[in-house]
Amino acid sequence: MEPLNRDTIKAYLIQMKIFPENALLNVIDLHEEIQNIEGYVNLIFAVRDLNTNCSVVVKQLLPYIRAFKEADGGDHPVLMERLRTEIAVLTFMGTLYEDIAPDIYLFDEAAGVIVMEDLMDLELLRFELTAGVTYPDVGKKMGIFLALLFFHTSDLLMTGRKLEGVKHFFYNDESKRLYDLLFVNNVLLCAEKPLEPEAEETRQRILSNEKIRARVHALGYKYLNNDECLIHNDLHSSNIMVGPGKVKIIDTEFSGYGPKAIDIGRLTGSMIINYVSWLGYKALPEDKRLAMQAYDLDFMADMYHSFECTMEKLWAENQRVSYRLKVLSCQDVCDSIFQDALQYAVISLITRISSDMALTCDLKRIEKRELGFIQKRSLEIAEYTLLMTDTFHNIDEFNAFLRCCAGIGQQ
Repeated sequence: MEPLNRDTIKAYLIQMKIFPENALLNVIDLHEEIQNIEGYVNLIFAVRDLNTNCSVVVKQLLPYIRAFKEADGGDHPVLMERLRTEIAVLTFMGTLYEDIAPDIYLFDEAAGVIVMEDLMDLELLRFELTAGVTYPDVGKKMGIFLALLFFHTSDLLMTGRKLEGVKHFFYNDESKRLYDLLFVNNVLLCAEKPLEPEAEETRQRILSNEKIRARVHALGYKYLNNDECLIHNDLHSSNIMVGPGKVKIIDTEFSGYGPKAIDIGRLTGSMIINYVSWLGYKALPEDKRLAMQAYDLDFMADMYHSFECTMEKLWAENQRVSYRLKVLSCQDVCDSIFQDALQYAVISLITRISSDMALTCDLKRIEKRELGFIQKRSLEIAEYTLLMTDTFHNIDEFNAFLRCCAGIGQQ
C-alpha cells in the first residue's frame, strides 16, 4: 500500500469501517502542522468526524526511516515486525497498568497501519518539560508501571518453558537496533560526533580513559545479551504523553526482551538532560528555572521510590508461589537495577547532546555560547557516574551529586 495522505486516508478509514460513509472527516498531518511531534519513522495523522466529534490517530509505518531519508536520501530500511510488536506490547502494557497505553482500534499489517485512541488532548512530556510545565505524580506512576513490567515478565515469577514462550511471543528483530546509537555512535566513543569547542577537551580525556570505554562496552554487551524482562527499549520523555491526571506510553516498536534496568535508566537520562539544560537556558527567571530543576529531581526520586515500594509489595504478595522470591532479596534486586540504571541513564544522556540531528529540544533552545558549557557538564556527569557508580547507594545520593555539579544555585 502506498503511503497515506490527507486525501486517501479519508476513504481508507471509511472502507475499514472506522467511520460511517456519511462522516465529514477533518485530517491533520501531525508532522506538518504540529511542531511538538518527534518521530523518525512514521506518518501520523489525527482524523476527526465533524458530525459526531469522534476522533482517532492513524499511524503508518513506512518501510524506511523517514527522518534519515529526508536528511540524506538513503533507504534506511525498517522491518514491519516493529508494527506487530507495537500492537502486542501496548495491549499487554494496558493490562498491567490501566490507562498507561492508548486503546487500539485497528491493526492493518498489510498497509502498515495502526488506528488508535486520539491522544491530541495530551502533550509529549519532553516538550512540556522544556516549556516549564509540570505534572504531579508522573514519576510515581512511571515507577509503579516499570516495577509491574519487570516483575511480571522476568524469571521472578516465570521459569523454564513458560518464560521462553513469553520471550518468543514478544520476539522482535528490531529490539537490538538501538545498539549502535547507544553504545557505538555516541560522543564518549566516537570522536566524529560533533561537539562545541568548549566540550572537546573533556571529550578527549574521556576517550582516552580505558576504564570508561570498558564500562560502556560492558553495558553494550548486557544490552545485546541480557534478555531479562520485557522492555519498552526507547523510553525517553518524547515517548510519554501527559495531561491533567493522565500518563500514556507510546511508540513501543523497538520493544522486546532486554536488560531489566534499561527503561528506568533511559527515562532517568531524559530527566538529567532537562535538569542540565536549565543551566544554559536564561530566557526564564531564575526562580522558575530553579523550580524546574527541583521538579526534575523530584520526578526521579518519586520514580525510584515508587519502583522499590511496588517491588516490595509484589514480592510479599507472591512469595509463597515463587521459589526465587523466597531465596532472593528484593532489596538486592532493586539495588542491582539502580546501579545499572544510572549507567544506562548517562549513556542515554550523552547520545542526545551532540551538535547534530541527535540534539534534543531541551538543548536546541540554548544559544551556541552556552551549549558548549552544557555539553561539557553533561560529559562530566557521565564520566563521574560511569567511574563511581558504586558510590551511589540510592537515588537521593545521586540527586545530591546532580545538585552539586549542575544545580543553578551551585554554579
